[in-house]
Amino acid sequence: MAETILNEQPALYVLAESNTDRAIIRTLLDCDKYRVYAPEISGFANMATLARTLRLMIKSNDKILIAFDAETMKKDSADEKIARMRFLSKADASNNIGVFCFLPQIESIFPANTRFNKENIEELKSILKTNLETIKQNTIIKQMQMFVNGEE
Repeated sequence: MAETILNEQPALYVLAESNTDRAIIRTLLDCDKYRVYAPEISGFANMATLARTLRLMIKSNDKILIAFDAETMKKDSADEKIARMRFLSKADASNNIGVFCFLPQIESIFPANTRFNKENIEELKSILKTNLETIKQNTIIKQMQMFVNGEE
């Protein structure tokens, strides 16, 4: 019985640039209806390649969420990076792939003047726990949640 339920549960693949980024995204999104997979992968082109491969394998109700840092404050440059990822991952061929870019980087979703070391997981957990509802109100997190909920 449990195996049947597990097989019917859709999958959500979270592709991000680091284990820490994947953990932050997974913590912030309400995705209990999914089996969540966060494969270890790094590099922009590698994320696009994996997304393209997964797109060929997933079921119609599965989702692939791709998130990366813009590494710039210039919206035009970030938009170009999003367009490049959409093209490389074939995201436009499927409504199951969501592409999201943090401007300039994922740390920007945290409240102003929040300082932390991304490698210090305990410190990061504490900051997330303390600021969870505030961070969830960030525009990009809301957009991701809408994608996960199928509201996009």
